Amino acid sequence: MVTEFAKQRKGPYHQVYLSHVERAIAACRTVSPLQHSGEKGRIREILLRSMFRPLLPSDLGVGTGFVVGAAGEVSTQQDIVLYDRSTLPPALFDPELGIFPIESVLHTIEVKSVLSRQELLSSHQAAKALASLMIHDKGGNMVNTGPRPCASVFALDTDLTLGGKSEIGRYAELLVQERPRLSAFCVVGRGYWWLDGETFRAWPERYEFSEVIGFIGGILNSLPHLYDARRTDRPPFGAYLMDFGADLRSVLRDIGRLGDEVDALRASGTTEDATLMALQDRFRVLSNELDEVFAQYQDEVLREGYQKARTLADGVAKKIAAAAEAEQPNQSGAGKQTTKDVALENELRVDMAPGISCPCGSGKGFERCHGRQSE
Repeated sequence: MVTEFAKQRKGPYHQVYLSHVERAIAACRTVSPLQHSGEKGRIREILLRSMFRPLLPSDLGVGTGFVVGAAGEVSTQQDIVLYDRSTLPPALFDPELGIFPIESVLHTIEVKSVLSRQELLSSHQAAKALASLMIHDKGGNMVNTGPRPCASVFALDTDLTLGGKSEIGRYAELLVQERPRLSAFCVVGRGYWWLDGETFRAWPERYEFSEVIGFIGGILNSLPHLYDARRTDRPPFGAYLMDFGADLRSVLRDIGRLGDEVDALRASGTTEDATLMALQDRFRVLSNELDEVFAQYQDEVLREGYQKARTLADGVAKKIAAAAEAEQPNQSGAGKQTTKDVALENELRVDMAPGISCPCGSGKGFERCHGRQSE
């Protein structure tokens, strides 16, 4: 175990920064017991001002807000975002709060007053969702492979008892068959752990706040590699300004809702020629828009996505056709469902099934991503 003597023999740079850490943690602990909505924001502000900003190079920014993906997906709020200013600029609402393109984000940190099992699980899920966001390649195409931000947790305290279960042990229990999504976590006074390959390692030094120094130092040491990965594949900024991903989400959502309208009309038995013609006209417009959106991309993943999207759109077209056919008089009586209608309906249950992954790249089923289940 390293004693207080180890801290005293550190150099002057270390000593000065350690004094920043000591003051910042003391201020955070003063705020932490306050039970109101501004508590976390105040802790975040202290950490940004006193512990991160003094050490960051000029081309690295730090803020708080939301990470946006290439398809327009938006993350949950990230307490601390470290980003490369030279890759893509954020859209800032004030000097710190903003929206950050995922391609420029190097590291995100969730801040916890007390780290519990539920808080750790929440951080893991947020990191997992962040890793699923699509990115732009250097040609401006939407892809689902490439560098993603590292995600960490910083906590002022934990609900684990000293000498009992470790934070590493608790995280391993939460993972079950999943791979770790958090690259590091630090609990003041308890320790700092970081992912090295497939295994977590523990910070060895044990003087007061050494775990905080190790946590920040570990993040800073990772930056050169993260810089290189981002700057090699830097996408054009215009990809976000034009935002074809938003166009894709909008078209898919409208197609899904059109399918819902057809279902509702057929269930009510009130389908009329004029209504069906209006639905067909709307579908033609949306179908053309879908073709135009995917025409912007040449990436193989997006070509596959186009085929999925066309299958989904064709499913809606079949629903409209089935509704129109059901309106025609037949041997079973006008308006009754024919054997052909039943066959079409069974086919549609496959075409529009939630199990079909959405072509927007979310990894979710289409209806869960853009249909009624998303409301």
